[in-house]
Amino acid sequence: MNTPKNIPLMENNRNSGMETLRILAAFLIVMYHYAVYGGISYNSYYSKDLLNGLFAQFLAMGGNVGSMIFISIMGYYQSEKPFNTSHLIRIIFQMFFYSTLIYLIFCITGNVQFNFWNFLRSLLPFFFDRWFFGTAYIVLYCLSPFINKFLNTLDKENFKRLLIVQVALWMALPTVLGFFDGTVFYGTIFTVYLTAYTSGAYIRRFASESDIAGKCRKTLIISVIVMLASALVFDMLGEHIGIFYRKGTYFSSLNSIFTYATVFCLTALASRAEPKTNSMINNVASTSFGVYLLCSHAYTRELIFKRIIKAPEQIKSVLFIVLALLSCLAVYAICVIIDYIRKFTIEKNLLKSFDSAAQKINAKAYETTEKISEEP
Repeated sequence: MNTPKNIPLMENNRNSGMETLRILAAFLIVMYHYAVYGGISYNSYYSKDLLNGLFAQFLAMGGNVGSMIFISIMGYYQSEKPFNTSHLIRIIFQMFFYSTLIYLIFCITGNVQFNFWNFLRSLLPFFFDRWFFGTAYIVLYCLSPFINKFLNTLDKENFKRLLIVQVALWMALPTVLGFFDGTVFYGTIFTVYLTAYTSGAYIRRFASESDIAGKCRKTLIISVIVMLASALVFDMLGEHIGIFYRKGTYFSSLNSIFTYATVFCLTALASRAEPKTNSMINNVASTSFGVYLLCSHAYTRELIFKRIIKAPEQIKSVLFIVLALLSCLAVYAICVIIDYIRKFTIEKNLLKSFDSAAQKINAKAYETTEKISEEP
């Protein structure tokens, strides 16, 4: 058995096309939080203006697409990489840092009353589900060596069959049946993310073997049109037929076949972009997880989007579309700056001592997965 002597802790020369997609995913998540936690995702609440109401719902459609893009990119990169303990430590530390900092700031400013149990939850956000996506990401990353061992045994046809089964059970059927009774066919958030991870791995291995770009462009256009048009149609029908009430963003739900198609196509198209490395794009993209953590924490999201930006007031304006986009850009830019400072000050100096130990753990993890794969 050949155990790697040196597993790289970071990949500095990532394709900026894929990193641009990561930036888009983070911005889509910011727009989602603006609409949902700003309290304007349903136009009947705050706006009699059809255009403003529809645009608010369009903003809300991006959240699930964005989170699945993150997982798809993870599958694209991680499916051909060894387990990296240093990366895992940095993710956990990032969640711990923001969870604790946000809680203490809110206690000091009097927005939250200090409670030992809540403080403990803030110290261990990955155990107490402070960020469901962050926790799911960590779990999936920990399982990735074993998932990869299985996926790497599949040829293209069997890999495709696996994807078809996953998409049928956890995307296609829920899209049809869930409209009537919420059926998800025993799927969970994790099974949906597992499908996105598998898709990213498939794109990494096989996208270059066929004319996938042309097919993906057409599929992407159709999926986006369906999601956008359904908001208008379902809003109009919902005024008269109960089953369509508040279903404007239904086709952009996490386990929607249209959400999946959008994510798959965007990832495939980004993977086929001319490979270039742009340090500015890659640096901004490296803060994407921090952007998610900052704007989606239970304390910060309502403070930012409802109390500071005042989205319910903005939606009443004739300039709502401009105000919404500028607000989301401002939130995104501020979060990028905050996380960039954290990354290159606190994280860089504090976690450097863990790198040597992480190398040893990486090698041990590699040996363990190799032994498991060799056992009959």
